[in-house]
Amino acid sequence: MSKKFIISICTVLLFSMLTSFSTVFAQDGPTPKNEVFSNDAVAEAAEDYTVETLVENEEYQKIKFTNNLTGEVEYLEADLSGEEAVYTATYFDEETQKEHEVQTYKEENEIVIQNLTTGEVERDELETDVENVVKDENAFSVMNLPGGNGEYVKQATINGKKTITDAMSGSVALIAGVVASVYGGIIAGIATTIAVHLMGLGAPVFYYKHEIYWWRDLPTWPATYVRYYEKSNHTGYINAAWKTSR
Repeated sequence: MSKKFIISICTVLLFSMLTSFSTVFAQDGPTPKNEVFSNDAVAEAAEDYTVETLVENEEYQKIKFTNNLTGEVEYLEADLSGEEAVYTATYFDEETQKEHEVQTYKEENEIVIQNLTTGEVERDELETDVENVVKDENAFSVMNLPGGNGEYVKQATINGKKTITDAMSGSVALIAGVVASVYGGIIAGIATTIAVHLMGLGAPVFYYKHEIYWWRDLPTWPATYVRYYEKSNHTGYINAAWKTSR
């Protein structure tokens, strides 16, 4: 069996594992040392938006974005009841002068963006680079993941990036939905923060690092820890999210 074939199988298995997680917990992660990034445009963007959580429970969330400069209001809903989270952004599109409703979700290794108003569907493949982790039976995760208290063992890391297209760039709610689709978790405090940050930068792409863990080395209890960055060398730290399945 060729080395290339083995790597391909591993990649498919990793993505299958990621897409099969049930979202039990997700929240802002700790800020890694020396990775805090300050930018005047980002600070201004944060002041430009008021973000309110209207509904929040284990299966559904609704977030309201208000542009403090224009008064424009956008909404982002998260349906977390199924195997894959579905995010619905509602916003006014300046180009078409219509209110648009757009759903985003992850399907295998693609982010699907479906405009329910126009019927257009965009499939954007997540560009990934799998980084295998050399396991040490005596080395447990340094991350204090929820429910494990340091008992999660890292299995692999997936480094990737997501391009923000022109169609996305006009809506902070839609960008938040795309960001959330990468990890499939809650939107309050994570996707919203990252989306406002990206709006301030006018960034055409964001980068992320998926770390895959097993609780006590058991594959039946997986977890992920995802960190978002502005740059491909994983600097310009934006925010983080994690989720567990136990």
